[in-house]
Amino acid sequence: MISGGTVTLQSSRDSRGEKFLRACRINNKSKAITTLNQLYEENINVIHYHGAFNVCGIHIASRFNSTVALDWLLDHNADFTALTHPKKQNCAHVAAELGNVDALAWLIEHGQMHGVDFNAKDAKGRTPLDVATLYNKTEAIKCIENMQSLQTLPHLRQVVIDGKHNGTKEQNLTSMSVLDPMTNRLSQLDVVLALENLRSLHEEELESRKKKEEETFWEISQLKEEVRDLKALVKSLISKLKDNNNNNKNIVGDISNDVTLDSYLHEVNVEQANKAIDNPEELNDVGEKEVEEEEEEEEETDDTLNEQEAKK
Repeated sequence: MISGGTVTLQSSRDSRGEKFLRACRINNKSKAITTLNQLYEENINVIHYHGAFNVCGIHIASRFNSTVALDWLLDHNADFTALTHPKKQNCAHVAAELGNVDALAWLIEHGQMHGVDFNAKDAKGRTPLDVATLYNKTEAIKCIENMQSLQTLPHLRQVVIDGKHNGTKEQNLTSMSVLDPMTNRLSQLDVVLALENLRSLHEEELESRKKKEEETFWEISQLKEEVRDLKALVKSLISKLKDNNNNNKNIVGDISNDVTLDSYLHEVNVEQANKAIDNPEELNDVGEKEVEEEEEEEEETDDTLNEQEAKK
């Protein structure tokens, strides 16, 4: 029984058919093949056994993600078009509900050629993709969506088999190795996984580039601010240098003036000294004249004082 996300088999019936359904759960290759072969040898009709709710081997294998059992069922001509009741779900619906990517990839590659319809709708009008979406099975959704890009593969395979391919012999062999299930049964699975890997790598690369661009933008912004600060600092330094130059010019001018005055006085004194050495009499006359002038000034001062006292 497949209902509400659980599988229920009538455990009270220890029939060969129930054992067969339980064997379809096994993922261990040697154990699964040994058990299934043993039950099949006992009764070849076990391959067509349907349990409760019309569940058969393909549904159980899909539910338990056993590609080993699916391979065995395909090799023994199991009916891959069987539907459960009353849900009317095929094995793709069952695998999609649980998000069993391995089973879905196997059904995409091999099951479609044997009646597994990914566009089929169950009793509630839901396709396998709808079921995967309903139960939020992200990987299953990606797997089924990637299948849409592989829809031309069966046509290409038929073209190669019919000899209608117009390429070279080497191209034909390459196409056969990729498309012919008898040559390489994992070809479509490899393509599905490769597409998914490419998509993941592309998303990772975009995220990495976005992060690098953000870091670069931040670094550039920081550098712009630093350059702006440096420009302001340089401008301030230039202004201070100009002020210092002006101050230095004023100081040099004052010093030059002082030096010039001292030089002039020194020259005058030297000139007078030279004259005195050359003409000592003239220097004496100058001295006597200066003494007389001072005496006259004193007499005039005394006369002025006496007049003032007389008036009093």
